[in-house]
Amino acid sequence: MTPRQLRTLDLIREEIARTGLAPTYREIAARSGFSSPGHAHDAVEFLIEAGLIRKIPGRQRGLMIVNQPTLAAVPTQTLRDELARREAAEMELTDAQL
Repeated sequence: MTPRQLRTLDLIREEIARTGLAPTYREIAARSGFSSPGHAHDAVEFLIEAGLIRKIPGRQRGLMIVNQPTLAAVPTQTLRDELARREAAEMELTDAQL
């Protein structure tokens, strides 16, 4: 994978996390240093062929990261347990500093 292809993957991942939507080819080209949206398209096609992203047919900005965990897949009790664990660890650190 070239540095620009890696930047493209990072950009797609970050944009989906930030807005819930994938960037357009024009946005990818501008932010990743490609000279045209066509070059951005080539990089995206490489990522699709490599199995790192998937195109959702019939949807604008229809790219998704493959095998990216989502909070919807985590049971609520698991989230509560993790938050409680982190809160307890933070309190221990605070107490140790005093």
